Amino acid sequence: MPRRVPTAPLTAKQEYWRKHLEACRRSGTTTAAYAAHHGLDCRQLYTWRNRLTQLGALPRTGSRPPTVRRSPRPAATPTLERSRASLFVCAK
Repeated sequence: MPRRVPTAPLTAKQEYWRKHLEACRRSGTTTAAYAAHHGLDCRQLYTWRNRLTQLGALPRTGSRPPTVRRSPRPAATPTLERSRASLFVCAK
C-alpha cells in the first residue's frame, strides 16, 4: 500500500516517536526488546505506531499472518465395528 503523505507537518513529539519507530523497524528486534533496550514504554511505541500510521507518517505493515482457510472435515460415519460394540455395551 502506498505511503500516505501527512497533511500537516509532524510535531516534535510525533517526530520523536516516528524516529524511534523507524529505528525499531530497522533494528530487526521485537518492539518489546527495542523498548526495553532504549528505556521506552512498549505500550507507547504501539500507540504511536498506530497514530502515525493513521496520519500517514509511517507505512502500514503486514504484521498479520495470512488467513488459512481449511475445508471442513466430513462428518464421521459410524463403522461396522463401532456399531457392533455399542450393541454389546447396551445389551444386558
